Amino acid sequence: MERGLLEVAWEITDRCNLKCSHCYNPRKRDDLPLSLIVRVLDELQELGVRQIKFGGGEPLIRKDFYKILSATTGRKIITSFSTNGLAVTPEVVSEVKKTGIKKVQVSLDGDRATHTQLRNNPRAYDAAVNAIGLFSQAGLDVSVATTLVKPNLHCLKEVYKVCVAQKVYRWRIMKYIPTLNHALMPSIEEYRAAHDFLVKLREKSKQVDVFVAKEFDEIGLTLDNRDAQCFGGRTMLSIKANGDVTPCSYFPYAVVGNVKQQPIRKIWGMEKMIAFANDPCGNPECAYAATCKGGCKAARVFSGSKGPCDPYCWVKTS
Repeated sequence: MERGLLEVAWEITDRCNLKCSHCYNPRKRDDLPLSLIVRVLDELQELGVRQIKFGGGEPLIRKDFYKILSATTGRKIITSFSTNGLAVTPEVVSEVKKTGIKKVQVSLDGDRATHTQLRNNPRAYDAAVNAIGLFSQAGLDVSVATTLVKPNLHCLKEVYKVCVAQKVYRWRIMKYIPTLNHALMPSIEEYRAAHDFLVKLREKSKQVDVFVAKEFDEIGLTLDNRDAQCFGGRTMLSIKANGDVTPCSYFPYAVVGNVKQQPIRKIWGMEKMIAFANDPCGNPECAYAATCKGGCKAARVFSGSKGPCDPYCWVKTS
């Protein structure tokens, strides 16, 4: 795969109105000013970036977030953001629509009891479901994001029912990266069982696109299996709230540069960024090593795995 910056994950603020048990970003860094954000957007546009996904923290906490969204959509960059829903009201939805954004992602990690447990807030579940409904009714493409953790493996079907009822266009299932809380990480067996259940659900689902990464038992098929690879430093990078730039959102310490000191083009071409992209991850004895490239580097590093591959991988071959 040729290197080329196509996608940016931008943690626009570290401030948040929740303290989630599975959060990978507990840091509190100062936000960049709007003027600098606009300058960086110009640089990203010049580089040919196609998509920017804003996250946090909670992006809607920033009072100038609507201006940031407008500045991004005005540069013809596909723009989306993730929210936990707590700050979403009909007035907020109206302001979001005015920015020209088409896609919004809301986090929902289980049924009422499970979501409340993971988000540590009794209002979190109702707020998320309410936000999904408000954005959907406003005509935005709403996706729901669910991180697979031990506590929610039993209630995935309940999340799917919410997606159907609220006319969500996509349900995005994400791996849990145990940056802080290893106890939440499913075993390989649990992860595979959940994956198999979700793949079957995807095949039957007519209302919602159940988006499951093309995982390890499918890499031998004639498919586009780049979903199993790490994109960090290859086609994407992450910008932190304070301007730090890393190859991947989950590696806050792998700082390559900072947009306050260097232009994005220079940071993208730095040796540390290229080295991350070329990191020889994966088992050289595995027949699929060239296909998956060892899978998710963050999962491997933060799980404490001593092996060369993604710890969620269940393929055993030589």
